[in-house]
Amino acid sequence: MLQVKDIYAGYGKLQILNGMNVEVKDHSLTAILGGNGCGKSTTLKVITGLLKPTSGDVIFEGHSLLGIKPQNIVTKGIAYVTQGKDVFPSLTVEENLLLGAYTIKDKNVVAQNMEFVLNKMPRLKDRFKGHSGLLSGGEQQMLSIGRGLMSNPKLLILDEPSAALSPKIANDIYDLICDIHSQGITILLVEQNVKKALEISH
Repeated sequence: MLQVKDIYAGYGKLQILNGMNVEVKDHSLTAILGGNGCGKSTTLKVITGLLKPTSGDVIFEGHSLLGIKPQNIVTKGIAYVTQGKDVFPSLTVEENLLLGAYTIKDKNVVAQNMEFVLNKMPRLKDRFKGHSGLLSGGEQQMLSIGRGLMSNPKLLILDEPSAALSPKIANDIYDLICDIHSQGITILLVEQNVKKALEISH
């Protein structure tokens, strides 16, 4: 499904990636592991069009993603859930989720996606009309993942979803990831939690 081929990239004179290669097979749960500063998030930024590499290529379903704007990469079926529970605190849970569906014009599809997300994450259903800034850290992470799912992704990219969460809440997030994957969604997971990532990844 996805191939990152010999990518070189960085920020100005700071070279981060030196010949990075990743392959994500269809319907797999693939993990990129490593400590802080080793280039995990940089790799995801290249895949999602947020960072232009100096050389190499990113192939998704047989077509290069290089030069395609991030918002157009979303329409091709890639959803990127960034690190740090990136929600809009002044908006409600409902409004945050609907932002994830901005590329979908069919209201019936949006409604189906909303039902799917709320069934998978009943805590969000309980807080549907409340401001997302009042959610706990774990609930905000669920909301970020739910917003990604609203775009009907073929590939869901998760950047350190367990970061800064208690062990119990992190386990809840991992259970959610496994549940989402069981629905046929391919997942690329970036993690520092090596033990847990290896338990669930292919």
